Amino acid sequence: MRPLWIVSALVTGGMMLAAVLPSAAAQTAPTASGVVGALRSAGLPIGDSIDFTAESDPNHLLGRPNGYLSKTAFLDTRLERLTPDSVSADDGGSVEVFATPDQALARKTYIDGIGAASPMFAEYSYPAAEVLLRLSKRLTPEQAAQYAGILAVLVPGADVTPSTAPPVMSEPAATVAPSAGSSAPPSSPSNVAPIGMDCPSQSPIKGNKSSSGELIYHVPGGQFYARTQPEACFATATDAQAAGYRASQR
Repeated sequence: MRPLWIVSALVTGGMMLAAVLPSAAAQTAPTASGVVGALRSAGLPIGDSIDFTAESDPNHLLGRPNGYLSKTAFLDTRLERLTPDSVSADDGGSVEVFATPDQALARKTYIDGIGAASPMFAEYSYPAAEVLLRLSKRLTPEQAAQYAGILAVLVPGADVTPSTAPPVMSEPAATVAPSAGSSAPPSSPSNVAPIGMDCPSQSPIKGNKSSSGELIYHVPGGQFYARTQPEACFATATDAQAAGYRASQR
């Protein structure tokens, strides 16, 4: 049986979402701002929000191939704002809307992989058809479950499997030093070949040999991550350390 606060809130939120989510005949995706508005109308403590454009999107995915069609970030009024001059998903969450459910699920898988590799980037994420709801890990599991509960009613088929924030990392394995004079990174079953300047979503950590010969790994969000040409890719920091890499200091 659903809590009364969810039941009482769903009438208004459901009416609003009906105008946002597509009918079976329409075959058009909802908008991120419409979904955020429906969640707010359903009683969730959502404050200010911001709709991104292709120019302002920090991920450079809006409108791009395999990217999302719309993205809106919002504040949760229960959280103290870390960025008082802007609306940041770290202070609440965001909604991303894709062309297909598979793309939304692939995005969730990518985000979960980053969080597993580096807990500082962990977050809650809930796919629902073409919609992906992302929530700051600063929310408690109970608070995140409130969003998931509303989403499950407003969007049938939503995946509201609870996630934990942050994930627990295992103890690093012993470092394996590379052989003297070797120009290639040590072989490891966890090594994945890079794709140009990028690593696959399931192995987002970049391994690179510095000009001094050191093997260094870079996690997403690191200062040099975007401009690092990977020579090997890893799913977790533990895998990179086991292959002889040390963490970048920036």
